[in-house]
Amino acid sequence: MLWSKYYDNGYSSAIKPAVIALNQPLTASQ
Repeated sequence: MLWSKYYDNGYSSAIKPAVIALNQPLTASQ
């Protein structure tokens, strides 16, 4: 995902783990 780059860029280290956790089930269902 394009917006994932902003989190990987250190935009928010606290939110990043939550975003990854949310992305895992979404990616698995795709």
